[in-house]
Formats: sequence, C-alpha cells, structure tokens
Amino acid sequence: MKHEYSEHHAVPQSRGNYDKKVLLPKKFHQLWHALFNNLYDIEIENFIMDINWRMKTKQKITAEEIEDLKTKIKKGEHYLRR
Repeated sequence: MKHEYSEHHAVPQSRGNYDKKVLLPKKFHQLWHALFNNLYDIEIENFIMDINWRMKTKQKITAEEIEDLKTKIKKGEHYLRR
C-alpha cells in the first residue's frame, strides 16, 4: 500500500511556528488536526487527560464541550483534573 504524506509543523504556524516540520501520512495528519486542531504538545496532553476524566464521570460529552475545552486550554484557562 502506497501512502501519501503531508508536512506537519511541530509548532502550529498559527501559533508561532519555528519551521520544524515532519512528514506524516496524510490521513493521520488530517485526523490529528481533527482531534487536536492546533494545540501545543502539553495542551494535547491536558486535553487527553481531561477527556479521559469526562469519559469516566459523564454519560455524554457534547461537541460543544470538546470545542470549549480546546479553547480554554489554548487561552490558559484550563485547570487539569486528576
């Protein structure tokens, strides 16, 4: 199976990109951004931990909650739950 690749910026272009790029399989790259938009690596870790906490404590997580969480993390308004 032949894979197409696309460039991924290690630091998002929209958030101060410093030109470090890596080639990723195109489909993986698309899914990465669908899940994490343009969050920094530590923000992604916080996002995953928070979503995991919500899955353990709630019956339903809405799309609005997920997008709101990403926004709060980007603005530094998110406090990690443990």
